[in-house]
Amino acid sequence: MYRKAHNYEIVDWVNKNVKNNEIVLYDKIIRSKTYQKHNFFYYDISSKSYDEIYNLLIENKINKLVLPKKVFNEKFQENYMCEFINKKNLNEATRNPINSKKNVANIYILDSSCFKS
Repeated sequence: MYRKAHNYEIVDWVNKNVKNNEIVLYDKIIRSKTYQKHNFFYYDISSKSYDEIYNLLIENKINKLVLPKKVFNEKFQENYMCEFINKKNLNEATRNPINSKKNVANIYILDSSCFKS
């Protein structure tokens, strides 16, 4: 599956690092809606303000966020008070066979309880 299914690598990794009863907010970069063992929401996090994102966390009772390093640096770095739960360096995040071995980004799993209100 790692070689063929787009974003399976991410979902498999998240499933190993998130409990089945937790609710996860995914950034739109993680596009797969299959194979998750937990409840989840998708948003374009980069287009929202910090306050909008914080409200989404509260309203939807989000436990974890999964997002790329770039979005973390732009939106959360100053307002996050914990260490990362986990991070993964993605190597196969494209359907394009020419770019299939390309190093794409770091993806982070963050605990929602670590955000400043």
